[in-house]
Amino acid sequence: MISRQKGVALIAYIWYNAPQVFAEKFCARFVIPAYAGMTVYYFQTKALESSMDTGEIMNFSENDNTLHCLFSGRLDWTVCSEIERDLLQRVSNFKDSRGNVQLTFDLADVVYVSSAFLRICLICFKTIGKNCFSITNTSEDIHNVFRISGFAEIMNVSLAQRASEMA
Repeated sequence: MISRQKGVALIAYIWYNAPQVFAEKFCARFVIPAYAGMTVYYFQTKALESSMDTGEIMNFSENDNTLHCLFSGRLDWTVCSEIERDLLQRVSNFKDSRGNVQLTFDLADVVYVSSAFLRICLICFKTIGKNCFSITNTSEDIHNVFRISGFAEIMNVSLAQRASEMA
């Protein structure tokens, strides 16, 4: 017999590592079958979304000791969970190979940022260093997200030219 605490831990482990299996096996048996069907549909939809090409969302360019990351679209939790590992690995490899580097996130084509993207920014900020990380070309709304979160005070966050000219 599995204790309640171990059972909850096992369910959480299966949910996190194999959500499709969790939805098909666990929900179908212990939850109302209609909900299980919706849960399976939800994870099938998420699986299709997670097969996106990260090249559509972020592009890199290197110039001497500067790594420039151009982002586009919505940087919500789903997208950030897909790009986080690749982005952090690229930043770490770039820093390891070049030493003292600059990292720039260009958000000119970004329409939405979530707290997951703020987390990525904070990790990169800590990895690269205080004076070596900048976020450029933010829209007014996105700049407000960085300002309200307090990130604009510790990081170099700048408005897009067209937004700063209007202000």
